[in-house]
Amino acid sequence: MIDDVAAFENTAAQNAVEINLPEDALIVRDTKYLDESGHVDYPKYAPDNGFVAGTKHIETLDVGALIDRYGGPGGDFTAPKGTPYKMRSLPYYKNQNVYHVYRVIKPIENVEAGRIAPAFGERGGGIQYRLPTNIKELIENGYLEEVIK
Repeated sequence: MIDDVAAFENTAAQNAVEINLPEDALIVRDTKYLDESGHVDYPKYAPDNGFVAGTKHIETLDVGALIDRYGGPGGDFTAPKGTPYKMRSLPYYKNQNVYHVYRVIKPIENVEAGRIAPAFGERGGGIQYRLPTNIKELIENGYLEEVIK
């Protein structure tokens, strides 16, 4: 079964390339997760920004911490490096071309942190961070550096 899922994900990624989507495209696993405008309906399928109720708190990410993200630098959600994909409750097929690892080089305050709720047919259970601004701005302002593209 696991091999079948991996083969299907590889086929989906290959098909995306064949129809001229960029290799770093995020492909939604099921169109039922989209709203009328074609965007992922996060409020419907992952309320409270995907946090398990009662687990969200504010913390500071310390210098040297490694965080990662599946998605571009315009986003503000990350996880501790190495959090398994299935524990992130993402609506997309896994695509290593959009995986990035960042090192904290200046403390980042006011980070929302907490347990990830089940969503989009995934079990959740990992830890997620919602940064106070997007990755791009944190890099430009000297808070993060990318260590794996």
